[in-house]
Amino acid sequence: TNPMTFLVEIIGYVFRAVSTYSTGELVPYIMQDIFLVLPPVFFAATLYMTYSHVVIAIHGEPFSPISMRWATRLFVTGDIVCLLIQGNAAGLLAKPETTKTGDYIIIAGLILQIFIFVYFLICCLLFNMRFRVQVGETEATAHVPWQACLNMLYVTSMAILARNIFRVVEFAMQSVDDAGYLVTHEWPLYAFDGALMLLVMVVFFFWYPSQLHTKSRDSMVELTTSGTPFAGNDQRPCSKGSSHGGHL
Repeated sequence: TNPMTFLVEIIGYVFRAVSTYSTGELVPYIMQDIFLVLPPVFFAATLYMTYSHVVIAIHGEPFSPISMRWATRLFVTGDIVCLLIQGNAAGLLAKPETTKTGDYIIIAGLILQIFIFVYFLICCLLFNMRFRVQVGETEATAHVPWQACLNMLYVTSMAILARNIFRVVEFAMQSVDDAGYLVTHEWPLYAFDGALMLLVMVVFFFWYPSQLHTKSRDSMVELTTSGTPFAGNDQRPCSKGSSHGGHL
């Protein structure tokens, strides 16, 4: 999913560059909106599944605010709804008479995604605090870099959350005034969208827990290195150079 998401993001900025020099053409503008709005939805789905995998890997289900049976289903379902809302709304941007309607629907999809993300972060933080207090101090899971994995989720989630807030403001301004500051200036998009998504890509590339492997069809997973469980000094943390359960 992540390589495809990176590609979609790059295509979006290619169309953005084309639309900058082809202001009289509608297609490049619509395409850049579509390809730049959707990538964070795919990134979010990966974050939701990673949370479930980490919790299951360290047998931390009792400490999670939401059941693992429903966690991935709930968050990913919400993600799919956001994807459908924003994807269909992007199609409305093709016609001048439905552009504002498309903007409003995209705003609604982004706000829904923000609420889902905030709830997700609350779940992560509550789990983190409960697990660290009850189990983490016993070093029973010292062989699993669970804290580094959660830190990766915090960094990428906050970046996507900040990006979504910016896009809500941008589309809101655009729906009111086509000559608004965020519509007529390029730097805010690159600073509050492009740079943040680049940060997410870099963190995913260097710190994504690639050691997560599926053990069975019911999504039970464990953190492993080269097909073997983490054990003693042979473990490899999620973050390069991080210690057991260390921070990014």
